Amino acid sequence: MTKKTVITALCLLIVLAVLIVGYKLLKQKNEADEAASAEEAEEQVIRINTYDSADMTTLSYAGGEEALSFGRDANGAWFLEDDPNFPITTSYVDNMANAVSGLAVSREIETEDDGSFGFDAPRLIIRGEYSDGETLRLIVGATNDFNGQVYLKDEVNGKIYLVESSFPDVFDKTRNDLMETDEYPDIDTDKLVSITVRNAAGDENTITEETSLADAASIFRRMTFSSDGAFYADDAKREECGISATDGAFAELAYKSDVSVTNDDGSMSTVQVDDSLKLVFGKSHVETETDDEGNVTESTYYYYTTPSSFIVYSTTEAVYEELMRYATYTPPAETE
Repeated sequence: MTKKTVITALCLLIVLAVLIVGYKLLKQKNEADEAASAEEAEEQVIRINTYDSADMTTLSYAGGEEALSFGRDANGAWFLEDDPNFPITTSYVDNMANAVSGLAVSREIETEDDGSFGFDAPRLIIRGEYSDGETLRLIVGATNDFNGQVYLKDEVNGKIYLVESSFPDVFDKTRNDLMETDEYPDIDTDKLVSITVRNAAGDENTITEETSLADAASIFRRMTFSSDGAFYADDAKREECGISATDGAFAELAYKSDVSVTNDDGSMSTVQVDDSLKLVFGKSHVETETDDEGNVTESTYYYYTTPSSFIVYSTTEAVYEELMRYATYTPPAETE
């Protein structure tokens, strides 16, 4: 290697080192500038409280169609205080708790309440308690005609603010909106074991023959746990719907489920376990639907649920009867 080549290589290394140092310095400066900008932006935010939503123990709101109150169990899950068994989607209530904890507003209103802010006939009233003894008392009033934001009064500090118009939307949930339906399992056709069907007359039959089983299972799986038309039912309501977990019509599909297990060496593997889904049926009921021209259509449905669920669903009369025929079904004899 010539002396000139060595000098050129050294120069290139020096330039590369300078570029690397310069890049690191520039990156550090950008990160520092971003942190400073974020800190400055946070300082300009008006937060009317510094509560932590994880510390919230009770939450209630009234407005619109109904008033709801929630408590929180030892695991942090929300429940309806007037009916702890009611299955709610707790993430919705988490969103509400997050919305009011550390709440940021657009600006504070300096003028006195002259009645034009809408607090005499509030759109929404929110109450809450925290584990450290802090309380939440918010009233949402009228909409500001100029910017579309809404007036918000904090009864704890007595101040009035403007908050984004989307803030009340988080609480635009009725009891049924919060209802969490059951989770329908993923049942593979090639893992079917059997289906047992009993009709209202007491006829009961178990099918294991592959073709008949696949056909019956395809009907069974048409009854999903959709929230459309579903409703909460306590024991009295289930009885009113004609649902019995012991002596009514039912269909139970047995199948294999894949379950991940941890081996002794720490590796993971998949094994198949026996599983089943049982649907119990109740009475029929007629639902009417009126089209745009005023024509009325009547359709018959049957109630159904699972033995342990508090949610009742409906399936059409056609699907119900198609499934129930397997209670007396005999697969065709095999021919040689």
